[in-house]
Amino acid sequence: MAHIPYQKRGRKVDFTVSYQWLPDVAQRPFQGMRCDWTYEDPPNIAEAWMIWPEFLNDAGAPITGDSPIPFAGRAAMYVVADQLRQEVHAARIHVGTTGHFVVGSLAIADAVVVSIEYLRDA
Repeated sequence: MAHIPYQKRGRKVDFTVSYQWLPDVAQRPFQGMRCDWTYEDPPNIAEAWMIWPEFLNDAGAPITGDSPIPFAGRAAMYVVADQLRQEVHAARIHVGTTGHFVVGSLAIADAVVVSIEYLRDA
């Protein structure tokens, strides 16, 4: 089933990251994957948040169709739990905040916040 961009589902981009897939990870990135987010500071892999990536092309639009997802690039990030957007993440996420995409307890990519969009406007 093809991924439908989150904005077409009525979601707004909360923030954007630059990411780099970790070299030893067998999981390949794919559009629509629902990996979670952990903050680098403090490093706590057990504290994972449902903040999902949507991988972007060079023009800043979601990658569509069967186009491969690069191992490094940019991703729009969506906070899934609306209540936590203001209660937790608006205070913790700033340009330069570092974190990881994780699946369970496995970090699969490093990321750094490069822009803030809807996160504080909710």
